[in-house]
Amino acid sequence: MGSAPVPGPVRNVRRWLPLGVALTIVVAQLLPHPPGVAPIRAAALFGGARFASAWSAFGVPLAAHFAGALALAWLHGDAPAAFHTLLPVVYACFALNVVLGRALRARRGALPVAAATAAGSLLFFALTNLAVWLLLDTYPPTAEGLAACYAAGLPFLASGLVGDAAWTALFFGGHAALVRGLRTPLRSHGLA
Repeated sequence: MGSAPVPGPVRNVRRWLPLGVALTIVVAQLLPHPPGVAPIRAAALFGGARFASAWSAFGVPLAAHFAGALALAWLHGDAPAAFHTLLPVVYACFALNVVLGRALRARRGALPVAAATAAGSLLFFALTNLAVWLLLDTYPPTAEGLAACYAAGLPFLASGLVGDAAWTALFFGGHAALVRGLRTPLRSHGLA
């Protein structure tokens, strides 16, 4: 048996979803926010889980984040800020969140989404701090230097976990509520 046809308004949500996610990423970058509390990792996870094509799942969040970084650099007159040494590692981490999201396509429920969110945050922490230690001269190239680098990153891990959880709940929960609302006949809302 085939699945039931998707109602027109739900199809429209699917069509406009990538644009909404992209705008959220760009606008949130331009607004003041605590370090690590940005929508990009949650958006990458969400895009991987909900966008129809792999191209849009990877392309939309990464391109939107880069556009926001360029806009910030332009606004602050600091072009090198958009092209820093850790850029490849940071964007690889965002791409890993998309991969985690693609793994969620076959799984529904809060627990798999929460586990993927935590995994994405922890991967970002582990990989970017390792890159700081390897690529920058901030810490000595010793085991003690690596430990100091990770210790210095712990506050960012904490805020990142909280921010990722909040943004993930907003993306996944908001999308689910919107689709559920559009699938509910108007008369059940007392509007017909």
